[in-house]
This record gives sequence, structure tokens and C-alpha cells, in this order.
Amino acid sequence: MRTRRVYLVGSAGAGQGVADAATFTLNLTGVGKIRWMRIHFEDTNGGTSNTVGNLHSMVSKIQVVDGSRVLHSLSMQEEIALNAYRYGAMPQAFLTQDASAVLTEDCYIDFRLHNRDRSRWLDTNNYRSPMLLITWAMTISATAGFTTADATLTVEAEIIDDGAPTYAGFLMQKEISSAAALASGISNVLCQLDYPYIGLAVLIPYAATDPTTIITQIGLVINAGAIAPFLLETTDVHRGLVRKYPPFRQVMNPIHGGTANTLKFDLYKDTEGSVGAAGATALAVLSTLAANQAVLAKTTAETGQQNVRLSGYLPMGCFWLPFGSGFDMEDALDPTQFQSMQVNLTNAAATGTVTVVTEQLCPQ
Repeated sequence: MRTRRVYLVGSAGAGQGVADAATFTLNLTGVGKIRWMRIHFEDTNGGTSNTVGNLHSMVSKIQVVDGSRVLHSLSMQEEIALNAYRYGAMPQAFLTQDASAVLTEDCYIDFRLHNRDRSRWLDTNNYRSPMLLITWAMTISATAGFTTADATLTVEAEIIDDGAPTYAGFLMQKEISSAAALASGISNVLCQLDYPYIGLAVLIPYAATDPTTIITQIGLVINAGAIAPFLLETTDVHRGLVRKYPPFRQVMNPIHGGTANTLKFDLYKDTEGSVGAAGATALAVLSTLAANQAVLAKTTAETGQQNVRLSGYLPMGCFWLPFGSGFDMEDALDPTQFQSMQVNLTNAAATGTVTVVTEQLCPQ
């Protein structure tokens, strides 16, 4: 099988300049057999700082559509979480609060089940008007966001040119629910009964908060309770993910100026933090660490730069619930024989937003 990697947006070493807030549309007609697409954003921090420290929270939707049919639909935050579980590491990012620094982040739309999957891709020739849609709104601020008119976008794709094996469809990932967390009770999220499920994900990111204290149980109920593939405490879902994965890792680099920094990373459970080498002048320690939020205490009028590292679990507050391994078609759950299927979430705190994501195997 012969493949090629091409830039669909931007070029080698240079992204395409885009507006601070927009919905970007790319016509995929004629592109061919796409194995994956890499979405890469860059933007320049405000002249004083950028206390947000990331781009992904401002990219609300990444979609592949064919007219009214949605083939893929996630936020960048959801993309990164699923990338972490499917690749075993967070995608590339340069995260910083430093004044006027260029912040960069990647995420991948992957139509394969795993890196060695040769049978699944998105064949744009199967659709009349396939489009990639990306929606974002960058915060513009000298102290808590980006400078205006500096955002760039790059889209890279791997395409099959020749020798494609027998086609087996593609991995379709969609957000099916997004709602404010509730203090009590059970929330029910209905699932479609069309294509086989390879996995589900529930995301509960909220600053300085352990997600297991917001949702305490996740269940899957079929045919009004006649079948229950799982009803699990979120603490046990987490324990199962710890068994499968080493700790994920993020770096905020560099941190500059002032006597304190509050840093919000994207790992939410069993987190451990450390501060990089002091260098000639920088002196800093982690004064507090609560879930994803680290507070850095620094010497008076410190102007040096240090990186801060965080390791831990639940990227983007995400509980991933694969069927079987999550990488094998033989483990998929076929819903076509059921009358109903829903995800049940047991609420424990009215804190933040809870989203539910499905991963299905679409035949074409």
C-alpha cells in the first residue's frame, strides 16, 4: 500500500492565517482515501501573558460532514482525549503563559482503529459533498488570551495512493450529549442503534476537581434494563485505565515573570507535578496541586523561565470505556438487534459540563 502525506491547509513550515473567530470550511471532494488528518493551531499570547495557557478550549467543533450527514463531530478537547487513549500519549503541544510567545497544539481525526490498521479509512469518493468544518473563537486579551489576527491553521492528511487492501469502513466518533452536571439523580443519554460500537467516552473536566466526585457511576442499559453490559463506579473505571496505560504527561514551558502562576493542565486524576531546572536566576516551587491545577510560588520579582511538568490520568477529565480492547472489530457491540440503548450517569455535584462521546464502525 502506497501512501502520501499532504497539506490540505497551509504548507511546510507555514500555517494559513485565519480569523480570531470563524468556522473554517474545507471541501474534501476528490481528496481520496484519508487515513487520518492532523489539525494544528498556532496563536500568539497577549503582550502581558495568557493565563488560559491553551488553544484547545477555544476550538468548539471539528466535523466531517456530507450534506446533512455527520461523519465525525468532536470538540478539540474531545479529540485530544481520545487521541491520548488510542495512541497512548497526548498529541504535540507547546503550552505557555509567557507574554507574546507562540502557543501550538495538535489533534488528530483518525479513521483507523489503531496505528497498524490497514483496512479502514474515509473514502471521500463515497460522498457527494464531503467537507471538513472547524469552529473556534480565540479569546483576545493582553493578559488572559491571544493577540488579534495572529492565529494560523494547518491540516495535514495521510492519503492512500495505491494498493489499498479490502475496505472495511471507518471509525466514526461523535459527541452525542453535552449538559451541565447535576447535584443528584441519574441522567440518561440515548444512543443510536445503527452501527457497531467500539467504545464510549464520558468527559468531565472542571478546574481543580477530581471527575469521580462529579459523576460517580457510568452504566450502559439495553432494552429498558433487560441487558446491562456494565454499571461501574467511576473510581473503578479509572483503576482499569491505570492498569492499561502509564501516566500521561504534559509540560507548561516556559513560565515567565511575577511571583506566582496558576496553571491549568489537562490531566485530572492521580496527578504529580514538578518544576524544571532553576537556571541562573529562576527559583520556584509548586505550592499547591489540586487535580489539574498547579500553583507556582516564585521569588520576589522573578523574571527567569522554568517549565512545569504534570503527569497523571484522565486526560481532559475523560473516562474511556472501550468494548473489549477498543481496537478490534471482533469486540464491537452490535446495537441493531436492540430496541433501545442508553448511557446512565449518576450525578454527584453540579459542577461543570458532562459530555458523552460514541465511537462506532461505519461501513461506508
